[in-house]
Amino acid sequence: MYDVFGFIVKSNIAFPEILSVKEDKPDFIFDFFADREINSTNYEWFHQYENEKFCYRVARRDSNFIIRFIELADFFLSLDLSAVHCYSKSAIPLETIRHLFLDQVFPMVLSEKGKTILHASAVVTPIGAIIFLGESGQGKSTLCAAFGQQSFAVLTDDCLLLEQQGHSLLGIPNYPGLRLWPDTVAGLFNDQPSLRRMAHYSDKKRLESHDSPIRFCSERVPIRAIYSLASTEKMPVAAPITIQPLGPAESLIELAKHRFCLGIDDIDKLRKNYQGLSSIVKSLGAIHRLYYPRDLTLLPRVVATVLEHSQHGREAAIESVIQ
Repeated sequence: MYDVFGFIVKSNIAFPEILSVKEDKPDFIFDFFADREINSTNYEWFHQYENEKFCYRVARRDSNFIIRFIELADFFLSLDLSAVHCYSKSAIPLETIRHLFLDQVFPMVLSEKGKTILHASAVVTPIGAIIFLGESGQGKSTLCAAFGQQSFAVLTDDCLLLEQQGHSLLGIPNYPGLRLWPDTVAGLFNDQPSLRRMAHYSDKKRLESHDSPIRFCSERVPIRAIYSLASTEKMPVAAPITIQPLGPAESLIELAKHRFCLGIDDIDKLRKNYQGLSSIVKSLGAIHRLYYPRDLTLLPRVVATVLEHSQHGREAAIESVIQ
């Protein structure tokens, strides 16, 4: 049994990334079957996502879903979304299966059950958690590692569950760890930390909580601010660190763009989801766009700028000129 996002998951394979818990009644069941193929006859394939590393498709028949990671594995979701069965035709390493379930499939399952989960990283500060939104490769994990080097605990890497509790918006992590590129690890740490392979198709390594130079937080933490990382494709190295507020509509779109989902929602579910996202924008105020050159030597300045802004200047745009 394992605790993921506060839910108890019973699995027929071990998850070394997560501490096991002693519970009698699981909320979800995960079963992995090697060298098996799922029967997808009569399923409607309605959604596809693709990046430079993998591609997945989603199919539906009534209220059953299949999530197919092309050339990797199929994940079948039960009618009540309480069980996930994974089928793999080829010899896919278990760390890849675990990564796909923890960082892709399970967040989608919780989203389908009405939870708000963002493709985001977050760190804990004395005034609350700071969230970073962004596509894969935009530097969320690297920025979290930079905060971690200044003794701030990392709340989560890549997946964050949001929950409204009274007047507070809470961030709930999935499991402790950071996924970093080898050159980032070499540039950030003087001594090589203990690393584990994330997935066989990626060069990223997982920095885990065991013997880590960075602290991780496993508790629910009130959210202080959300920053969306701007693309750096056209940003010169000498560009200033800039933080600009987004309007209410832009903030809502930004949250919607970075939430986990299975694909096309029905109208009622879409309306409820946007109502939930709107309440996040109202409770926090504006989401801010964070611009900075992706230079590891500048990260201490970026950390200081974000901290100052989150504490004192959240309603205004600021600019920190790099000298």
